[in-house]
Amino acid sequence: MNVLSLIAIVFLTQGSDLSAYAERAGLPEIERWALAEAWKESTGRERERAANRFAGVLANAFLTHPERAAEFRTEAEPLIEALPSSSPARLRLEIELLAAQALPVEQSASSALCSFEPVEVDQIAIALTDVLDQSEKLFQRANARFESAANRSLRTNSEEKRTRLSESGGISENARTRSALLAGWARTFRVLLGVSEDPAMDQAEGLKAFAWVLAGEPSLPLPSDLPEAWYPRRYVSFAIHGVLLLESHAGLPDRWGRALEQFGNAEDRRQSGFRRVLARAIANDPLAIREGLPDVVEHQELVMLLAYLLRAGPESVVEDVVESLVDREGLDALLGYATSFDPDLLNNRDLAALITAHFAFSNQLTRDGDPEPNPNSAPAWSALCDQLLAVNLRNRPGAIKHDTYARAAWSAWKSERFFDSAQAWSKAAEFGGNSADLASRRLQAFMKWKEAGGDPVTLPTESALFLQNYPDHPFAVEILLQQSGHQPASLDLVESLLAIPADSSRFLEAQARAEFMMFGLAKSGDMAFETHIDLALELHRLWLDSPEIMTPERIRVGLARARRLLESAGDLLAFSPVRREVLADLSDLRARGMVGISDLGAELDYRAVENAIASGDLASARALATELFVNDPEGRWSRAANIRLVQWASENPTEQVTPDVLRTVGLQVLGVLPKDATSDQLRLLIAPCFLPDQPNQASEVLAELRPECSRSASALVLFARIASLQSDHQIAAQRWANVRSKFSVGSEGWCQSMVGEATAQLRLGLVDQATRLLAQLRGLGPNPLPERIASEVVELEHELLKPS
Repeated sequence: MNVLSLIAIVFLTQGSDLSAYAERAGLPEIERWALAEAWKESTGRERERAANRFAGVLANAFLTHPERAAEFRTEAEPLIEALPSSSPARLRLEIELLAAQALPVEQSASSALCSFEPVEVDQIAIALTDVLDQSEKLFQRANARFESAANRSLRTNSEEKRTRLSESGGISENARTRSALLAGWARTFRVLLGVSEDPAMDQAEGLKAFAWVLAGEPSLPLPSDLPEAWYPRRYVSFAIHGVLLLESHAGLPDRWGRALEQFGNAEDRRQSGFRRVLARAIANDPLAIREGLPDVVEHQELVMLLAYLLRAGPESVVEDVVESLVDREGLDALLGYATSFDPDLLNNRDLAALITAHFAFSNQLTRDGDPEPNPNSAPAWSALCDQLLAVNLRNRPGAIKHDTYARAAWSAWKSERFFDSAQAWSKAAEFGGNSADLASRRLQAFMKWKEAGGDPVTLPTESALFLQNYPDHPFAVEILLQQSGHQPASLDLVESLLAIPADSSRFLEAQARAEFMMFGLAKSGDMAFETHIDLALELHRLWLDSPEIMTPERIRVGLARARRLLESAGDLLAFSPVRREVLADLSDLRARGMVGISDLGAELDYRAVENAIASGDLASARALATELFVNDPEGRWSRAANIRLVQWASENPTEQVTPDVLRTVGLQVLGVLPKDATSDQLRLLIAPCFLPDQPNQASEVLAELRPECSRSASALVLFARIASLQSDHQIAAQRWANVRSKFSVGSEGWCQSMVGEATAQLRLGLVDQATRLLAQLRGLGPNPLPERIASEVVELEHELLKPS
C-alpha cells in the first residue's frame, strides 16, 4: 500500500487521473485501488461516477480471479450499500457476488451427488435454499429493469438516451440470465440430492428458470430452435445440462443430450458424454448407460459415474462401469477415489478378484510404506504376493498386467521372497514400464537373494547384462563400485568408473578408485601410450574440479600427473589440445599461487592472459598482453595474446572497453594478419569504433578489405556512413542506394538506407527526392518504425518543414 500511495501522490500532484492511467496501462490492481480511494474521498457526482467505475472493475475482478472472491466480497459489500438500487453497476456487482457465493455451494452439491462416502447434505440444502432465494429476488429485479429499459428505449427519441438505456438493458438481461441459471441449478441440486420439500414444484420451476436462459421466457424451446451463434456460450451449455438432468429425473426421454455436444467451450463438449450418461443414470436407464459408456472420456468421470450408481442405482450397470475402467487402464483412478467400493458387488469373479487384490495392496501399502522389508509385516505381504499372482489376467490390458506383476514383485520384496520378486519384475517388464528401472529392480532382488544364500553364479551374469544394456542408469554406479572392490584392475573398469556423472552421490568414491586403478595399470605397463594420455587427462580434469585440490598431497599428485601428461604428449600435433588445456590449468594454478609449478615461459604467460579474460579481469589481461608485447613484439605468444583480446572484444560488442580494445590492439593484430576472411571480419569490427569522430581512420581500415568482402551488406553500410560523415553527399546517396539493394523491403537495413539516402539528398538540396524517400519509408516500412529510425525520420521531416 505504501508503493500505491506513492504512485497516487505522484500522479495526483501532476493533475493526472491515476485510475484512468492504470486502466490504459493494463494495471487492474492499481486501478481498483485508485477507484476505491477516489470513491471514499470524493463527493457528489464525482463520488457517483467513481462508484460506478469501481463497481465495474470489481465485477471484472470476480470474473478473472474467482479464487479471490472472498477478498473482493469485502470490498464490494460497502460499495453495494452506497450505490442506488436503480444503478446498473449495483446490479452487475450483485450478480457477481451471488455467483461467487454459489460456486462453492454448487461444487459441494456436485461432489455429494457423486460421492462414495455418505455425505451430510443438510448444510448443503440450507446453502442451496439461500442461493435460490437471492437468485429469484435478483431475477425479479433484473427482469423488471430489463423490461423497463426496453419500453423506455422504444418511447424515447434521443439517440444518446437510447444508447444509455441499451447499455442498462444489456446489464439487466445478463443479470436476469445468470440469476435464472443460478436458481435453476439450485433447484436441480435440491431435487437430485433428495432435499427438496416439493420435488415436483422444484422440477417445474427449475425448468422455467432454464427456459429464461435458453429462450428469454418461461417456456422451454426445442433444441433445434437454439441459434448456432450461441454454440460458444457456456451458460447455454450449463442450462442445457440442467434441463437434461431435471427431465431425466422426471423419467422423460433424452431430448437435449446431443445439444450438449454443440454448446460451450472445448471442455464442456468433452464432458458431454459423461453428462449424458449421468442423466441416463438419473433416469434409471441401464441400456442407455451401457451404450453411452464409450463416450465418457476421462477415468475420473467413470469413477464419478460409479459413485452415483452405487448411491442411487441402477446397480445392474456397476460391473459395466468397472469393466470399462479396467479396459481403459484406469484401475488406479478407482483405487485412488473409490476406497470404500465393495468388489463383492461384481458378478464376474475374475474381475472381483483383480479389484480385491489391488485394493488389498493399496491398503497394505498405506499401513507399511517403508521400502525395506519388515519382519512384522512379512506374512501379510507374502499372502498379498500370492493373491496378486493368482489373479486371472487373461484378456486384460497390458498396463493392468504390468501393474499387477509390479505390485506382486513389491509384495515379494517386502516379504523377503527375493527370487520371486526378481521373477515378477521380469514379468512386469514384458507388459510395459521403464525397462531400465524394472531391470534394476530385478537386479537388486537378485543381489538380496545372493546375500540370503541364493545362486552365486546368477548375479555376475545379470550385472554384466545390466551394464551392457543400461550403462547410464544410476544403479550401474552401484554395480561398478562393487566390482572395483573385488575384481582385478582393468582398463574397461577404469573407463566405466570415469563415466560416472558428477551429480552422482558416489562420484568422489568412484574417482578415487579409478585413480588408484589407473596408476597401478600405468606403473605395470599394462596401459598403452595413447590410452594413458586419454585417461590421465580425465583424471587431471577430475583433480581440478575436486575439493581435494586444496590439500598439499593432492597438489603434488596432480602436478606430477600434469608433468607426465606434457612429457607424454611431447610435440605431437595430435596432442596439442592436451598441451593447451594442461598449460592453461597450470597458468591458472600459478596465478593462484600454487607451489611447485615450474616457470613455463611466454606460453604460460599467454595462458595467464587467457585465464584473466575467462575470469572477466580484462584489465589484468590487457596488462599481461602489453607486457608480453613489450618483451617480445614479434613473438608468437605476444601476437596470440593480442588476438585473444580482439577475439574477446568481438564476442562482447556491448562492453564499455570493446571499442578501445579494437582501436588499439585490433590495429596491432591487423598488422600481422594475412589478407583473408579473418582479417576482413576484424576490419569490419574495428572500423565502426572510429565512427563518428574519425571517419578517415575508419576508411583506411576498410581500404584493405578483399573485393568480395567489400561488396557485403555490412561493408556497404559502413562505406555509406563514412561518406555521410565526410560530407561527400553525392557519394553517400549512391552508396545508400546500393545498401538498399542488399536488404528486403521493410527490414531495419532497408529503413536505415532510406533515411541515409534521404539525408544525403537533402544535403544536396534535392528536397523533392528526400521527401519522396521519406514517404516511401512511411508507406512501405514497418509500423511502428524502429525507434532509432523513427527519431531520425522525425528530425528530417522537421528540417524539411523549415523555410528555404
